Amino acid sequence: MQAMERPPKRLKAEQPTYTLGDLLSSANLQHLQEPFAKAGLGELGTLIRLSEASNQLDRLCQRCQVAQADKEALFAAIKSHTEGGAAGDSDLARWLRHHGLIHIKRNLEAALRKSGETEEVEMPDKKRMTLDDVQRLCSMLSTKTRREKEDHLANWVESPVDLCKLVDLLDSVPPKLTDKTVRTVSDRIYDSLSFDRELFSFIDTPQVQRLRRLKQLGACHLVYPGAVHTRFEHSLGVAYLSKKAFELLAVKAGVSLSDPRVVRLSRLLQIAGLCHDLGHGPMSHTFEFGLVRKLPGLENWCHEDMSLALFDDMIATNPKAAEVIDALDGRQVVKDFIQGSRPEDRPFVKSGAPIDALERAAYDIVANKRNGLDTDRMDYLQRDASISPRTLPRYNPDRLLSKAMVIDGEICYPSKEVQSVVELYQTRYSLFKKVYTHSKVIAQEHMVCGAINAAKDSISFIVTPKGGGERKRMTVREIIEDGNCEGYLYLTDSLEDMIRGSDDTNDPGLQEAKSLFLRLEQRDIYRVVGEHFIDKPIDEVEKHMNEDNISRIANSRQHTHLDGSQGAQVSKDDIIVDVRELHHGTGERNPLHNVGFYKHGEKGPKKIQADSPSSPVLHSGCHPRCWQEIRIVVLLKDPHPTKFLKVQGAFTQILNEKFGCPHPVHEGQFTERSLPSSPSRPQQNRPTV
Repeated sequence: MQAMERPPKRLKAEQPTYTLGDLLSSANLQHLQEPFAKAGLGELGTLIRLSEASNQLDRLCQRCQVAQADKEALFAAIKSHTEGGAAGDSDLARWLRHHGLIHIKRNLEAALRKSGETEEVEMPDKKRMTLDDVQRLCSMLSTKTRREKEDHLANWVESPVDLCKLVDLLDSVPPKLTDKTVRTVSDRIYDSLSFDRELFSFIDTPQVQRLRRLKQLGACHLVYPGAVHTRFEHSLGVAYLSKKAFELLAVKAGVSLSDPRVVRLSRLLQIAGLCHDLGHGPMSHTFEFGLVRKLPGLENWCHEDMSLALFDDMIATNPKAAEVIDALDGRQVVKDFIQGSRPEDRPFVKSGAPIDALERAAYDIVANKRNGLDTDRMDYLQRDASISPRTLPRYNPDRLLSKAMVIDGEICYPSKEVQSVVELYQTRYSLFKKVYTHSKVIAQEHMVCGAINAAKDSISFIVTPKGGGERKRMTVREIIEDGNCEGYLYLTDSLEDMIRGSDDTNDPGLQEAKSLFLRLEQRDIYRVVGEHFIDKPIDEVEKHMNEDNISRIANSRQHTHLDGSQGAQVSKDDIIVDVRELHHGTGERNPLHNVGFYKHGEKGPKKIQADSPSSPVLHSGCHPRCWQEIRIVVLLKDPHPTKFLKVQGAFTQILNEKFGCPHPVHEGQFTERSLPSSPSRPQQNRPTV
């Protein structure tokens, strides 16, 4: 018969340096030790915990018939013991004293010295231990279960209550009290953001500081005056939220926050959140779609690629940032976090360890290519809605983040929280419809983009070419085509001021740009002829609804002035047809089909397949007629009344003949008040149909 394995012999714990008798003697209360012992109180730690609980120590004193004067002296002695201490106390002693565990100081130091005998951690041979030593003990125990931690520390801490409290505190060991390792930044959404000083090696760089000069919502501030927050604010928010989301997932997975891999991934996620929008240009996405992609050879240009190029440039030109990122071995990992790699391209280790699944899920935190539930979106939905908090839907992701957990390397949510997920997608759709693609916002975006486009060959900066060589002057167009990172740092919202302040009267491009900005100041914006929403493929809509078709039909319609003239002819250059997709984040598909949900079963959380009969997707109540619609906005550059009516009639005719819509959802009104007040622009005769 095989003999049973004996448990390891328990080492004899050292006696505490400060006992209950010592405390009573210091207050001249030795006579209370006998009645306390009869009441079952023999340890100093128990007395301290009774003092922390409401009325517990009062009841003990009443039961032991302690006089009022002795009771007051006892409370004073406990307070002096827990809050006081000698001037030469170490930070470890102050930490233990703060948590009512000063009586186990000597035993904990013995545990730290004993841990130094193992190969896992090297402890210094010194008399006074510090919090750094406790942190090393935490790292050594990070891979152990709670039961294993308690068994390891039980050799030195005899009281079960003290043992439980110590294990709870080990994962929350603070940094050195004398080190200023954290800096705090005020924020309009989260009140305050705390970052360690290593992250400021990236924040305090030209690439990130440039984001201060980029408005998050582009031309939206011309319609919503409060929409003046910057991409710098948003990037700080994403960095903060990314760390918070990852640490919540780690806690749910039972992984210690002091685990070296958790600390590394947390820092890399913060860096990725901070740098994910480096590649944005002036006027937000309008710069990308209205200017850059119209240049030859740049049809597939995207700001994410420019963000990666600027991140590489940041590391190459800032030694402190390079030192931090190389110490974390995270250059490529940060890039993957920014891009949002596909699940099949991520590292996968079939070890079954929670930390491996957690690392796989980390790629979905900043840029989630599965379903769009990432910290980038969660931050901008809150921040953008704050421009008009009483009229716009504002989403709070705290509950969703607190309920999320990692299953099979994927971030999943409880099935009962499906409505919280639905609200996020609906908030995104609502902000796109009410704010980002507001008809007046679209009109003014085209004016600003037209101004920058007209001046792109006139505004220049002295920079070093991408391939090296002598510094030379490069225009905005050349900087974009060259992919010049140094020159790209100048492409901010300040381009508008440069154009306005230019005194070159011989450059037609600059003069056109200045006239467009002057019209914006005078609120002489492009006229909104009409607006409509269609549930059709975008290719079919663009085939029929374009500048050529509208101008041709407009010129075939008869509009007669009061003086008998037929009015001006409409050119396709007078018209802008803006066709955009509005969806819930995944195009025509139901976004919930890509979201992982789980239910708690007998064996723990279990993931639910999207097509399962028990899937919450089928019972979410979020089933609109379509998940995507096409928004059409027709604009007229020239505020001419006859042209306006002609274009409006052509727009309505195409809707009726090609799409079966009798009239647009919104028809613009051209009134006398809409006519420009500039003396150089004479008023036109009102037309009759």
